[in-house]
Parts: sequence; structure tokens; C-alpha cells
Amino acid sequence: MNKPFQAIYEAGVLKPLEPLLLAEHELVSLVVEQRNGAVRKGEAAGQDDWVDHDAVAIAEREGQGAIPLDQLREQLKSISGSLADVVITERGEY
Repeated sequence: MNKPFQAIYEAGVLKPLEPLLLAEHELVSLVVEQRNGAVRKGEAAGQDDWVDHDAVAIAEREGQGAIPLDQLREQLKSISGSLADVVITERGEY
């Protein structure tokens, strides 16, 4: 059978996007055509294996509305006591 198919590469494994009519443990030959040629930050330097790109993307999106440091400090002044006290109070009894 010669059948082109699309797959996603996750955790070192190619995962087909549709079922393939193959027997379990059947040996196949593949030609990989990379559809998106973009290189992520750190990939060329060999750092890609320890970077969680999904978490970085979320942090970048959430950081878009960041407030200036002096404004953050002003808002934090209103918290009395220590942060540990606040956490213990909000946590309540176990």
C-alpha cells in the first residue's frame, strides 16, 4: 500500500491523523516532509528538549497586559502581614 497521510510528531512518536490499514508491528518505509519549516527559539542551539513551548506561549500572551513595576509595588503595599499569612488564611483547615 502506498498512501500519503498526515501525522503529528509528539514525544518522539509520529501519530497519524487518520487510521492506517496496517497490521500490528508491520514494517513500513516513510518519507518525512516537514509542512511548517519554522524553527522555534532555542531549537537550533539544541535547547529545544528542555523548553516547554506551550508554557512559554501562554506566558507571552498573559504578559501582554503587564503593569509597570512601580504600579505593582503600589498595589502590593495594601496587603498587610506576610504572603504566607494570606496563603494560610485562604487555605483554611485541612
